[in-house]
Amino acid sequence: MPKTNREISSIFEQMSVLCELNGDNIFKIRAYQKAANVIANLEKNVLEMKEEELLSIRGIGKGIASHIKEIKSNGTFEEFEELKSKYPPGILEIVNLRGLGARRVKVLYEKFHIDSVNKLLEFAKKGKIKEIDGFGEKIEKSIIESIEKKIDMPKRFLFHTAKRMALEIIDYMKNLGYENIEYAGSLRRCKETVGDIDILCVGNQKAIKDFIKSPFVKMVLSEGELKASVILNGEIQCDFRVFKKDEYGAALCYFTGSKQHNIRLREIANKNNFILNEYGLFKNYGSKEKIAGWDEKEIYEKLGLQYIPPELREDSGEIELAIKYKIPKLVDISDIKGDIHCHTSYTDGANSVEEVIDFLAKRYEWSFVGDHSVPLNFVKGLDFKKYISSRKEVSDISRKYSNKQFDRSIETEILKDGNLAFKDEELKEISLVIGAVHTSLRLNKDEQTRRVIRALTNPYCDVVAHLTQRIIMEREEMDMDYEAVFDAAYKSNAVFEINGQPDRLDLKDVNIKKAKSLGLKLVLSSDAHSLEQFDYISYALNNARRAGLCKDDLLNCLSYKDFKNFIKENRKKRGGL
Repeated sequence: MPKTNREISSIFEQMSVLCELNGDNIFKIRAYQKAANVIANLEKNVLEMKEEELLSIRGIGKGIASHIKEIKSNGTFEEFEELKSKYPPGILEIVNLRGLGARRVKVLYEKFHIDSVNKLLEFAKKGKIKEIDGFGEKIEKSIIESIEKKIDMPKRFLFHTAKRMALEIIDYMKNLGYENIEYAGSLRRCKETVGDIDILCVGNQKAIKDFIKSPFVKMVLSEGELKASVILNGEIQCDFRVFKKDEYGAALCYFTGSKQHNIRLREIANKNNFILNEYGLFKNYGSKEKIAGWDEKEIYEKLGLQYIPPELREDSGEIELAIKYKIPKLVDISDIKGDIHCHTSYTDGANSVEEVIDFLAKRYEWSFVGDHSVPLNFVKGLDFKKYISSRKEVSDISRKYSNKQFDRSIETEILKDGNLAFKDEELKEISLVIGAVHTSLRLNKDEQTRRVIRALTNPYCDVVAHLTQRIIMEREEMDMDYEAVFDAAYKSNAVFEINGQPDRLDLKDVNIKKAKSLGLKLVLSSDAHSLEQFDYISYALNNARRAGLCKDDLLNCLSYKDFKNFIKENRKKRGGL
C-alpha cells in the first residue's frame, strides 16, 4: 500500500501513461503528469494533508484530491484500476523500454496486439517492427538490444555522472570549432538524477556527423539533418540537436524545460498574441516576424517576465514571481567563502591535513578541516584527545597563510540514544560540531525521531549533517516524523547541512525549502574524502539554488569572523555554556 509521496507519484505517472494509451485528451494526460511531478516534490506527505490543504497546491484539483483520498483508504483509486484492467500488465513494462513510449506502444498494441516484452522481442526479431511508420530499423535494433540486455528507460543516472559525460562531449565538439554548444533538459535544471542528456549546438548536418563519429557514442538510434539520438558508452541516451544561431536561445529555453514550465510560457505568449516554440518567439500566428530567438534572456523579457534561472523552472511558483519581478538573486559559487565538512587521512580521507589546507588555501577565505569521531565500526574515528592534538596541527600548518583562516571541525556520531559521541564539557571545546547518523538506520519511526531530535537540540550540535541518510537510488530516507524534526529544529534554531556528495545531495531541495520557510540557516559542504571531491560543494549549491536560496540563507557566505560569532552566539541561544 503506498505511503510515500514517491509511491503515490508513481501511481499518477502510470495513470498518465494509461490515459495516453486510452486516447484521452491531452489536458487529462497533463493533469496526471503535473500531479505526479508536484507530489514527488512536496515536503509533506499528501496522505496527511486535509482536502483544503491539498487544493491550495497548484496542480492538485478536486479530481486529484479525490483520488488521493481513495489512495489513503484503499492504496489505489477506482479509475486507475479500471483503466489498468483494459490493458495487459505487460503494457506498462513495454512503455519503459528504451526507444519507446506510450504513443509507440499504443501503435504496437493496436496493430499487432503486442502486450508483453517477449511478444515484442519476437516481432522485432522477425523484422516486423521496422516496417511500421515512425519506427524503422534503428528503433527495431534498439528494442532488441534493450530487451536482451535488460536496458530500460527508467534507469536514472546521478547528476554528477551525466554532467561529466555531457561536458566531455561539449569539450570534444568545441575542439572541433563549435562555439555555441550547451547541455539542456533536466541536467541544466540540476535535477539530482537524469534520465537522458540533451545537447544543443549551433551548426548544421556536419555537426550531427561530427557528434556521431565522436568516441563517446556506442550506438546510433536515429540520425537526421537536425537531430541524432544515440546511446553513449555509459549506457545513457543522448539527443543532439542543431539550430541556427538566431534560434539558439529559444531552443535552449524550450529544451531546458520543464514541460510544465514550457506550457506556462506558451500560455503567456498566446495571451500576448505571440507564438513561442523552439525556433523563436514570433509576433503572431499569421506572421513570420521573429521577436526573439538568439538570447534566452530576451525570450523572458519579451514575455514580460523576469529571467528565471534554469534550476527554478519546475512550474512551482517561479512564473508568478517572475511576473512580479520577484525572483530572488540566487546564491552563486562566487559567494561561497569556505567549506566546513571534509575528511583527511586521520580517518577515511585520502589526503593529509597539510595537503587539504594547501589545496583549500587556493580556493577559499576560510575552511574547517574535518574528520569522523569515535565510535564507528567502518572507520577509525578521532577521540577527544586526538581531535585537540590534530586541531593544533591545523593551526600550526595554517600559519603559512597569513590571509586565510583554518580551523578543525569534527563529524560527531549521533548515538542510538540521541547523545553525541563526546560529553558536553568536551563538545564545548570543539570548534565546530557536525552531528551525523551513520549507524542504526532501521530504528522504528518513533525511536529514530526521538534520537534525531535529541541530537539536534543539543546546544553543541552546531550543524546536522545529511539529515535523511538517503543514498540516491540505493537507500531510502530514514523513517522519521520529519514534521516533528523540523518543528524541533525551528524551536532550537538548528542548522542543517546540504551535503554535496553526488549520491547523497542531502538535504534535497524540498527539505531545503522547508528549512528556509522556517527561517533556519543552512550550510553547504563537499564532505570531501579527497582533493578532487572538494568540487562536490557545487552539487550542494545546485540543490540550494533549486530551493531558491540566497547568500543570506547560507553560513558559507559569511566572513570567518561572522561565521565563528554565529556559532558562538547560537550555542548560547540554544542553552550552551
